[in-house]
Amino acid sequence: MPLDANDPHVQDAVFGRQVELFLEQHDVGRYLAERATKDIELAMKELRDVDPTDAKAVMKAQFRLKVAESVVGWLADAINKGQIAQELVEGE
Repeated sequence: MPLDANDPHVQDAVFGRQVELFLEQHDVGRYLAERATKDIELAMKELRDVDPTDAKAVMKAQFRLKVAESVVGWLADAINKGQIAQELVEGE
């Protein structure tokens, strides 16, 4: 039986694969992933080195870390959801 393009599982599987390809094959995707990873590393270094009594500096580093981790998390969530959906579609 052909796949139903309106099936939410099919849509999730397709989107997840698109995100994977975006990260693997497109300069913009690779740039975003590399930049987020680098920002996570830099923010962690800032948190290690910041004066703990400087609340503003601590919050700035935490915010930078949160944003970068969010980007990575969103992309990973889309890929994971797509992989789960693909398994469900293949099982049907």
